[in-house]
Amino acid sequence: MSLISQIERGLSAPTVTTLQKIAKAFDVTISALFLEDDTIPPGRYQNENVSNSNRVTILRKGCRKKLVTPWGIWHELLCPDLRHKLEVIYLHYPVGIKAEEFYNHDGEECGIVLKGKIMGTVGDQTIILEEGDSIHYASSILHRWENVGQIEATAIWAITPPSY
Repeated sequence: MSLISQIERGLSAPTVTTLQKIAKAFDVTISALFLEDDTIPPGRYQNENVSNSNRVTILRKGCRKKLVTPWGIWHELLCPDLRHKLEVIYLHYPVGIKAEEFYNHDGEECGIVLKGKIMGTVGDQTIILEEGDSIHYASSILHRWENVGQIEATAIWAITPPSY
């Protein structure tokens, strides 16, 4: 039985590497694999009728696009979409949750921990970040993160170019 069929039927959860391969095959971002509808619900954005060059977008809290990884980390996209040069995500790491695999992609990342304690492996370095700590690194370096604290960890991450 093919992996795609198992994923479609909920019998298997894809890894980030698998999602990257599927997205690449279809020439889309990973987030496009999770979007059911690209229409904008009423009230989602403020100033919707302003031209793109002068657009100021306010994305309401309850209207953010969300991605839940197979291992339980979930991301909220703080930008309205990934059609721009910057991706900003609000990360939620439940207690004891970690990325099960290393991943990498083009670009760079910068993040700040808002609450809790996360441990990352970036290349050959093990890094512990606590509330208020920030980090910057080339996304091409293999990396993964996990919650090593006693409470849910949250962080804001900026990634360029958008990778999801």
